[in-house]
Amino acid sequence: MREGSAEAIPLDDESVHAVTVADAFHWFDHARALPEIARVLEPGGGLALLLLGACLPKSPTGARRGGEREITLYAFSVMKEAMDKGVLPGFAAKWKQEHGQEVKFTASYAGSETITNQILQGVGAQVGIFSIERDVER
Repeated sequence: MREGSAEAIPLDDESVHAVTVADAFHWFDHARALPEIARVLEPGGGLALLLLGACLPKSPTGARRGGEREITLYAFSVMKEAMDKGVLPGFAAKWKQEHGQEVKFTASYAGSETITNQILQGVGAQVGIFSIERDVER
């Protein structure tokens, strides 16, 4: 384990395949963090952002039914255990603590191309997590 920040990542140049950020990117000093992320990524590496807070659906009037938000998530299957056991319950607990509101997730997991096709065909997903770059681009 290494201690650092997005603005001063304690890793060598071009030393990682991917950088992942879960619901924290809004806290970064982007002018300093983005060049630092680019520095540690190897050529062809990628940045994955999970921005659940920013993806919460809002009603046109801003009203909330029953003090609960519902979020539909489509994600590639490798993420199922981590999402169901850690990320989603952790996010829901933090959201309730900070906003006094329940968050209910409906999640569907499959291959990246499958979830991409489902979203393109019109399923009501507010959040999509993909594993293949071309699926993100579609």
